[in-house]
Amino acid sequence: MIITAIAQYGTQSYLKQVLIDGFFHADPHPCNLFVTRDAKLCYIDFGMMGVVNDEFRSNFAQLVLLLLDGNSHHLINQLLYMKIITPEQNTDEFKEDVDDLLNTYIGVDMDQMDGIFDDLMNVMISHNIILPREFVMIGRGILLIEEAGNKLDPHFNLTGELEKFAKDMIKTKI
Repeated sequence: MIITAIAQYGTQSYLKQVLIDGFFHADPHPCNLFVTRDAKLCYIDFGMMGVVNDEFRSNFAQLVLLLLDGNSHHLINQLLYMKIITPEQNTDEFKEDVDDLLNTYIGVDMDQMDGIFDDLMNVMISHNIILPREFVMIGRGILLIEEAGNKLDPHFNLTGELEKFAKDMIKTKI
């Protein structure tokens, strides 16, 4: 039970940093985190930190919800709005690849969607899309937290926490 709580708390801590605080540890692998005797999570090695402004955090939260919703048209429009992709990069082949990615998750429960953000990044990279630094840092952090959480708890569900934080972020902006 303690291990499960650590995985959950680590995820919540990271998502709070990204989506609420806007200042985050961009290298949250297990060697950069430890649990103190009084059950607090401690980050070390602050060589890789990220900063995102309110607008980016709000747009990123919306992007997460659109990704989890599975609507490629809306997702691609959000990528265009955030200037992560250009209209020239929004090719039929790119749209098909995003559709294919999202179709692999149709009907899948939230706890089986871990990896979807990394999959989206890989699709964009395969289309030679240069991702913003912050986007890559957040994506890497999500991947590291996801891997650590899955090692600690076989029932770990980062995607559910990500959805919850993104929805809370959107609600507070309304």
